[in-house]
Amino acid sequence: MTWDPVTDKRILSLHPKIRDNAFNAVNELAISDIYVRCTDGKRSIKYQEELYNQPFDGRDNDHDGRIDEPDEKVTTVLISPHLFGLAGDFVEIVNGRPMYVSNNYLRVGLIFEKHGFTWGGRWLSQHQRQYNTVSEQNYLKQTGQGWDRPHVEMLFGFSYKKLWEMQKSGNVDSNGYIIL
Repeated sequence: MTWDPVTDKRILSLHPKIRDNAFNAVNELAISDIYVRCTDGKRSIKYQEELYNQPFDGRDNDHDGRIDEPDEKVTTVLISPHLFGLAGDFVEIVNGRPMYVSNNYLRVGLIFEKHGFTWGGRWLSQHQRQYNTVSEQNYLKQTGQGWDRPHVEMLFGFSYKKLWEMQKSGNVDSNGYIIL
């Protein structure tokens, strides 16, 4: 368990094969006085669809006074590793509040990578996850200023499409997690 009951509950929603890795990363960060909260773990299909359609929901989701603007989009994919419990989003908490803009994202990302996760701070965009050029990879390695800094995932070598096929074919355990 971690310092935060909210994080504990969300980590426990993750696939059993990655839970210990997530707990260990959060606890290692806490030892160095960086407290992160899991803001999102396993998602339902319905919730993933809501996030996908979010910028078109008629609300000001990012509280900047504008409605349905493109930068409110949380995700560009309907099939996400969150659906399988293989991804989580982690943000630093300072004085009880989430810090979506933080100077510690690189440290957070490095610790999660140390524990076996792929970190979204290395991606230039949702669609360029594995296709960055060498110079882009070097920039992202040094700065951690990538597209999805709160996001970490552990896919065990499977593509999103393959994970979806495994889920749909019923290759799941009694709790609904994909058998890896």
